[in-house]
Amino acid sequence: GHDMLVLWRLIYDHQIPLLGPPTSIGDFHHGALYYFLLAPFAWISNDDPVVVVGAIAVGGVIAVAVTWWLARSIGGSIAGLIAGLLMAVSSSAINESTFIWNPNLIALSSSVALAGAWQAHRTGRARWWVVAAIGLVVTMQCHVLGIALAPPLIARYLLDWRRAPRGEARARFRRAGLAAIGVVVLSYLPLVVHELGNNFSEARAAIAFLASGGQPVALSLPARLLFVGLRVLAWPLEGLLTDHL
Repeated sequence: GHDMLVLWRLIYDHQIPLLGPPTSIGDFHHGALYYFLLAPFAWISNDDPVVVVGAIAVGGVIAVAVTWWLARSIGGSIAGLIAGLLMAVSSSAINESTFIWNPNLIALSSSVALAGAWQAHRTGRARWWVVAAIGLVVTMQCHVLGIALAPPLIARYLLDWRRAPRGEARARFRRAGLAAIGVVVLSYLPLVVHELGNNFSEARAAIAFLASGGQPVALSLPARLLFVGLRVLAWPLEGLLTDHL
């Protein structure tokens, strides 16, 4: 309901959102790009939530195809079949393709980011890094923890740039890298506008959250690492681990 009201105000009242939905871990917000991605579907349907959910569901289906292609390209047809099948029957992926919530777009965006990076590495065509940057930006905007996808992509880009022959090939990688940076900067312009007009409230809230040590936990570090590992394995097929012990 909250997200549909934001879309209504964007489409009919022309109130451009500068921040995305609030996070559950602090007094700061996810990215506003989430609303801009859903706005066309809200506009063509007179802000009908069924159409918006349908768009998210279609994104989940496309994510299956991208995951299949990526795994097939890396590991062969059997790997592609297994990865695509697991993605297609994942209870979590299915559930998160059937309601409106900002992290639900990440399955598609992150798979596109990884596919773009792999295609750039496989073919040597630097322009695929722009595709990877677009997927990364959507992932980071839809959830603040999406920034965890950035380090491996940046490392892969630097390795490919370093291995490219000197001359025009390396220049293409440099131009693609600059274009990718431009995509990231452009996507965060709404946040910059908000920060300049609100005394950097988001940055101060994020710093305060980090300075406080984050959320308190009752588990020791070894137990947390074990639980996180189990959750990573269980989540795609069964959902929240504690509900399916």
